[in-house]
Amino acid sequence: MIARSFLIIAVLIAAPLVADAERPEKTVTLEVENMLCVSCRANIFKTLKKTEGVRRYDADLAARTVTVTYDPAVTTPEKIAEAIRKLGYDVKAPGPKKVSESPVFAGVCRISPVSAFDD
Repeated sequence: MIARSFLIIAVLIAAPLVADAERPEKTVTLEVENMLCVSCRANIFKTLKKTEGVRRYDADLAARTVTVTYDPAVTTPEKIAEAIRKLGYDVKAPGPKKVSESPVFAGVCRISPVSAFDD
């Protein structure tokens, strides 16, 4: 009886994990033109972590891109791009939207507390 109870509990615990693993996922790479520093990347990661449907993400500062793996049943590339735009970044995504204001002034990131011109 006890072994049967443990088996039932194990199945109930594992079922959502298996169902989640079976869900299809897609990956999109977004160009974030004004992602210039580690602070920019951290701000974007913090937002992506809270964005529903986002499973994994990575950024390439040199290429100024963010690669996001997401659940297409929950979110879209446009919603992910919009979440990043709300932070003030210019995002080239599968869509024509573009933000005119940015956290960059004269090539220096205003989000970072460190300026490239400080000694």
